[in-house]
Amino acid sequence: MVFWTKCCLLLLAVSVGVHSASFEDTIYLHYHRKLPHILQLLRKYTLWPPEPAIADPVFYDPANSPTPLIVGGDSTTIELYPYQLSLRNGGVHICGATIISDKWALTAAHCLDDGSIPSWITMRGGSPHRLAGGYIFHAVQYILHEKYDAKTFDYDVAVVQIAENFLVGTLRAVSLADNTIKVNCPSELATVIGWGTDAYSYVPLILQELRVLVQTNDVCQKLWIEQITDRMLCAGGVIGEDTCNGDSGGPLVCNGYQFGIVSWGSAKCAIAMPAVFTNVSDSEIRDFIRAKTGV
Repeated sequence: MVFWTKCCLLLLAVSVGVHSASFEDTIYLHYHRKLPHILQLLRKYTLWPPEPAIADPVFYDPANSPTPLIVGGDSTTIELYPYQLSLRNGGVHICGATIISDKWALTAAHCLDDGSIPSWITMRGGSPHRLAGGYIFHAVQYILHEKYDAKTFDYDVAVVQIAENFLVGTLRAVSLADNTIKVNCPSELATVIGWGTDAYSYVPLILQELRVLVQTNDVCQKLWIEQITDRMLCAGGVIGEDTCNGDSGGPLVCNGYQFGIVSWGSAKCAIAMPAVFTNVSDSEIRDFIRAKTGV
């Protein structure tokens, strides 16, 4: 009964053009990674999402914006991470992404493996707020790694090309690690950034950051038995601190370099199992990015 009530509310909201924060959050809780069947039908017959429009730059005022619940991480500013993007499908945040050049963004393949047409995909950049401010960029194509495996999340990497130019205002590209660069994280601590669901299934409005311990490959292999490949690395593992739904595709960074992409983890977040990231430094991952984007 609850499911059908929500479906009816969704159809009503689409028909009248409702786009409030609470409505978007309601959709999101049913949205991460795979669409409910009702949304698949709406999209199949082009009834949803509405035609996207380029948003005018809007200045975000932290003093007049809601403060999210923070579990494990802390609110941060976009100035510290000017490459961070909110990847959106039909105007709804589904994943993180990062600017890697004026035309290209980097994310996880599983964020885009549902066959969405590029015109449904937009990205918000230049704002720490998930729903306001910054700039809206429109995808013209996205490319998943040809070896991506949706069952194992191996080769979980994708790149997205936009129609506009990312490098406006204070937006900047992140530097990518490769197998010739040793990142040398202080005390093996790196930072993960995103708007993912917290321990109470709340989707933060403000960008969050979390320092995580980069685990050795031996630790990863022992905790995630026979699930870790050479294209993966893991970090974290502290109770109450973790990446979660919606953080996928976001960056793991250290010393100015992105060396990981949030990929997968425990079905229940923050239970002392480390999160798993696509290893940007792996030669097959890095070669894919370079071949498709020139970066």
